[in-house]
Amino acid sequence: MSTNAAKDAAKKERQEKKKRIRQEQLIDAAEKIFITHGYDTTTLEMVADELGYTKRTLYLYFRDKDDIFFAVTLKGLSGLHDALLKAVVVGETGLDRMFSLGTAYYQFFRQHPVYFEFNRIFETKMYYFQKELNGDSGEFAFKCQEVNDKITRLLLNVIEEGQADGSITLKFDSKKLMLLLWGGTFGLLEVVFSRMDKLEDVYGTSADEMFSLYMELLEGIFR
Repeated sequence: MSTNAAKDAAKKERQEKKKRIRQEQLIDAAEKIFITHGYDTTTLEMVADELGYTKRTLYLYFRDKDDIFFAVTLKGLSGLHDALLKAVVVGETGLDRMFSLGTAYYQFFRQHPVYFEFNRIFETKMYYFQKELNGDSGEFAFKCQEVNDKITRLLLNVIEEGQADGSITLKFDSKKLMLLLWGGTFGLLEVVFSRMDKLEDVYGTSADEMFSLYMELLEGIFR
């Protein structure tokens, strides 16, 4: 490589690094705004004002409001995926690992309920398993889709493993069983999070107790 080419490559690398740093700053600022004001109320102007930038500056890094929202959502999904990767190796059978995944899924969103809400919005707007996004969807929607598919495959893999090792005896198609389990767990979280302030007074329970009861119900079905 010539001296000039090496200098150009180094300059380009510095520019890319600078762009990534500023993009991360914008994502962090946007996260605060989305948490405070919610998805519907948040505007690009609010995000720009948080860092003292102009709206035009935002368009150098994100195509629109959804693009930056999906970038924020990606942070949560990546954290969830990391937690599930640690959980999926716990247990001797496919069934054991299935329950380990379910517990890790609940614990992550229990600690980060805002990411549950962000992911719910993403799934409402964009996602289903193995959906093929076109170029109009944007970089961060595509990346969110990728991580969601990886998460879904983790559950699908342990179900198929459990069916193969005999720990899961239900004669359901693995994808259908995966969808039932995901729907039940996601639905439970949506219910308890939306009623968090009334669980004790109205229902005499808590989010943790409801999840424990849900897991006991699944234990009775699977074991």
